[in-house]
Amino acid sequence: MKSEAQKADISFIVRYLLASPVFKNSYRGKFKSKIVSVDDRLITKVILRCQIAGLLEKELEAPDVLPELQKTISVDAIIDRLIYNEIALIQSVLPTSEQVVLLKGLAFWGDVYEHPRQRRVRDIDILVPSNEAIDRFCDCLKRIGYSTQGDLE
Repeated sequence: MKSEAQKADISFIVRYLLASPVFKNSYRGKFKSKIVSVDDRLITKVILRCQIAGLLEKELEAPDVLPELQKTISVDAIIDRLIYNEIALIQSVLPTSEQVVLLKGLAFWGDVYEHPRQRRVRDIDILVPSNEAIDRFCDCLKRIGYSTQGDLE
């Protein structure tokens, strides 16, 4: 059970991670003292639930500050690489004349979010340019092992 002091510390840590650079410069020392004082498992659970592990990773100087979170970040890096590889595979089977657009999370990697772990992605959202292209696109995906569920409308 979290004490009121632990809740306040966690609240400060999350607020710090989401804050402006000016705030971070002013409160970096306080952040460092709070992050090492909070139970590793508890802060890891909160950081992962809030999906801000990438923001924390940027702030950590010592890799052993939160060992459990470091393990999770490593797993997330593997997932990110698998998603990149899947996108490359999908692009490789599409005819060069077919233009598709990545939407939502993936579309922001590298632009809005400096690092992929700042925006967790568990799926790939793709916009196909026309109804006529949908069947061709689905055929390409089926050739590499994807299947469809439900009606495509």
